[in-house]
Amino acid sequence: MWKNNGRVFTADQGEILQDDPEDPMRTAMRQMMGAFSELEHSMIVARLRAGRKERAVQGGYA
Repeated sequence: MWKNNGRVFTADQGEILQDDPEDPMRTAMRQMMGAFSELEHSMIVARLRAGRKERAVQGGYA
């Protein structure tokens, strides 16, 4: 909704802001998403490094 400039409301809480710094759950989720993003990046780097190493062992251009 927020990507399309929409607004989100709930019956019990009213409007839910896209990035409410007062909400500890949102902060925790952002931090977890950041941690998993870093993990995925590291996994990609490790796979590429292993592939290059294997390619060099086989005599190919690494």
